[in-house]
Amino acid sequence: MAVSGLAAPTSIFSNESPKPIEGTENAFGQDTFLKLLVTQLRFQDPIEPVNNEEFLAQMAQFTGLEQMVSLNKSMEKLAGSSIKSDAVSMLGSEVSIKPTGQVLQEGETPIEVTGTVDEIRFDGEGAKLLVNGNEYSIEDVVKVAVPKL
Repeated sequence: MAVSGLAAPTSIFSNESPKPIEGTENAFGQDTFLKLLVTQLRFQDPIEPVNNEEFLAQMAQFTGLEQMVSLNKSMEKLAGSSIKSDAVSMLGSEVSIKPTGQVLQEGETPIEVTGTVDEIRFDGEGAKLLVNGNEYSIEDVVKVAVPKL
């Protein structure tokens, strides 16, 4: 079940339905969690406030969420470094590439391009290899051979 950001009613006695918070796109992130927590504390029943165990459990969930976000960012950086390292190691190597997006007729086999990696370019989508004067994505590489000296 997807959870979208919600804003608290302007009055505790309001009959209005909660409205989505601007900028949320069905994402339950840190900001949404904090807004919900503050809203809960703001509108809690003074006679029966949230007990300490519940509050600590919510704070532990928030801390866990923060750590997961941080770990995710670190993993993205590591993956980006790994792709760059893999691409640089292919420079000068002979590679075989099966380009994705080939439109094939029934019974036709995909074209495989073989050549030497002359240049590497990095863009927002990953690494691009220049082989035989054409640019290919590193994800399309199916074989790498050690360069012959």
